[in-house]
Amino acid sequence: MIILDENIETTVWTAHETIISSPVPDDSLLNGKLGMILYYHSMFLAYQRSEFADRAYQLLEEIFAGLNSGSTALSGASLGNGACGLTYAVTLLKKNGFLDTDLRAELGELDAYLHQTALQEIEKDHLDYLHGAFGIIWYFTERLPDPVIQAYLEQIIHKLYERRVVTDQGTWFRNYIIDPAEKEEINFSLSHGQCAFLCILCDLLEKGIAENKVRYLLMEGLRFIKGRLQQIDFQHQQYSFFPLSMSPDGSMPPMNHRLAWCYGDLNEALLFYKAGHLLHDQHMIKFADLIGSTSIMRQNTEATLCTDSHFCHGTAGLAQFYHTLYRHTGWDKYNTAREYWGTATARLLARDIDARLFAGKENSLLVGLTGPVLVLSSLITNEELPWTGVFLL
Repeated sequence: MIILDENIETTVWTAHETIISSPVPDDSLLNGKLGMILYYHSMFLAYQRSEFADRAYQLLEEIFAGLNSGSTALSGASLGNGACGLTYAVTLLKKNGFLDTDLRAELGELDAYLHQTALQEIEKDHLDYLHGAFGIIWYFTERLPDPVIQAYLEQIIHKLYERRVVTDQGTWFRNYIIDPAEKEEINFSLSHGQCAFLCILCDLLEKGIAENKVRYLLMEGLRFIKGRLQQIDFQHQQYSFFPLSMSPDGSMPPMNHRLAWCYGDLNEALLFYKAGHLLHDQHMIKFADLIGSTSIMRQNTEATLCTDSHFCHGTAGLAQFYHTLYRHTGWDKYNTAREYWGTATARLLARDIDARLFAGKENSLLVGLTGPVLVLSSLITNEELPWTGVFLL
């Protein structure tokens, strides 16, 4: 039983009032109205207050009105900022019984656009989960089973297979969004790199899409990542099993020991749990156990670089991540870690609100108030809330 400070609900509702009184900058999933739809939908499921569901519907109508009039504030096709965020939000509401709509009829034109964009993005090595092709791939996995979507995915996987980078140590994928120099950086993260790509390949393999190619890409990608394992030494401040990134020649930047949703060893722990359970590989699961259980010992700023209540790189993301690992394993130690970081989030959130840390980004799921509020609401109500799927948790 998770016991939180009696003032936590006051902090949550104070943050909520700040969220709803703040302007929403655009229509996007990460920072705008689509993210707020996920927020209100999840808050309704947590607290069963009808005004939350009403507000989610209202925002969705506003987005479609803007889309139909040509005045949408969505940008491009990506999951984080573009059309894919809209198609995902509609799909989520449909799956949860909050929309009575034919997804193929409602989203068919947008799906075709996303399919073509994904192929183009892969050709340019714009594979980023939040901002490139893999976000579209993940959304399409959420739409299965659907024969049209399956055909899209099979074409996309064929293109992806052609763009793989093959080495003696396994395979990896290039990815850059802004600076072409990033194309030659091997990023291992869940937010922008190989862990996200391989977690999504796990989902594709589980659903039987392009099975031979997907299995090859997954197995060789896992081999590549596992080959980057490093020795840890807490006494000498070497906390991480895996680097955050490296160059293709094997050189690595100075070690950065971040432990968060966005980067760090929890990303690899999740990946190897997902793959191990999917492939019925006990060695892989034991490897994930080692990574995840060791991370629990990292609880100070020096070992985590965690200084605030953000979801992306703060305590809220850690609390939610350990809950995900608990669901994969049933280990009480992960639930205890969730309690620890949830309590830290409750304490830091009150401080961060007073310090106006979230000013101008209150509505951001990733770096705003909404992420911590939803993490704490799940703790308070003991409800599984669907917003975390968009962060692969």
